[in-house]
Amino acid sequence: PSLVHIISMTWSKTILEKEGHQVKGFSYPYGSKEAVGDVHQWLQEFGFSFAVTMNRGFNSDINEPFLLKRCDNNDVPGGKSFSSALLKGFL
Repeated sequence: PSLVHIISMTWSKTILEKEGHQVKGFSYPYGSKEAVGDVHQWLQEFGFSFAVTMNRGFNSDINEPFLLKRCDNNDVPGGKSFSSALLKGFL
C-alpha cells in the first residue's frame, strides 16, 4: 500500500487505542475482494485481527479473516429495506 493508505489505516486505530479502546477490526470503505488488492495482507502487521469487505453474504468459514463478507443491516429482518418489502407485500 502507499504511504497514504498506511497513514489512513493506522491513524484512527492509534487515536482510539490511546483513548483506551481496543481496535481489532477494519472495514474496507469500498472494498470488494478484488478492489482491496494486497492491502489486506498488511492489516495483520498493523495489529488488526479481521476485516470486512463490501461483499454481502455469510461466511461459512473464516479461512481469510481479512476478507470477510458482511450483511447489510437494511436487508435483515427489522432493517429498512426488509421492512419496506414486507409492508409492500413482497415478502
